[in-house]
Amino acid sequence: MNEILSEFKNLRQIDQKLFEEIQGCNKCPISTLSVNKLNPPNGKVELTGTFYRDSRTRLLFIGIAPSYRRFDRDMRAMFPEDLHENSSGAMFLRALVDAGYIKTYDIYLTNLIRCSTETNSFPVSTEIDNCGEFLEKEIKLIKPTHLIPMGWSVYNYVNDVLLGRLAFYKYRSLTLHIKHPAYYFRNKNYDEMVSELVKLKGHII
Repeated sequence: MNEILSEFKNLRQIDQKLFEEIQGCNKCPISTLSVNKLNPPNGKVELTGTFYRDSRTRLLFIGIAPSYRRFDRDMRAMFPEDLHENSSGAMFLRALVDAGYIKTYDIYLTNLIRCSTETNSFPVSTEIDNCGEFLEKEIKLIKPTHLIPMGWSVYNYVNDVLLGRLAFYKYRSLTLHIKHPAYYFRNKNYDEMVSELVKLKGHII
């Protein structure tokens, strides 16, 4: 199953300029935390995706923020080093495989903010607002057919703030929602995660 990981690329392989913009951002105090400085395996997380650029449906899953504990040396959003490790990212990727997403859709993963917060606390509104420009640029870059916020806080931001901007109004009816992978990871409920992803497929046009 780990060969699936090789299908996912990081942002710098697709858009070096945007990668440098994100890594150079210092708008928030958390950018000074060592884990958020560009010195692999540290650095701000990047958009992750399969980047097939074909006619397949393109899904952008949006999480909250990267964990203070990093797994992927390439700084790919929500990404594990190994699909069998004990992490929410690995659990989520396995669920995408078992729910039939990898072979059916073009998958992209990102977060509201690219920096880890101290002790994995929820980002404050200014941090989310500051990072909003990068989320917008990612959407313009990959042109997803559907936005899938993970968790109600992310869903509310996408609907109340992001979609309020004229350029993204077209996603109003194409924004879906699932629980955050951390919810399933905490509750050790892998089967429910797969079940929710299978149900979600019924709403993807």
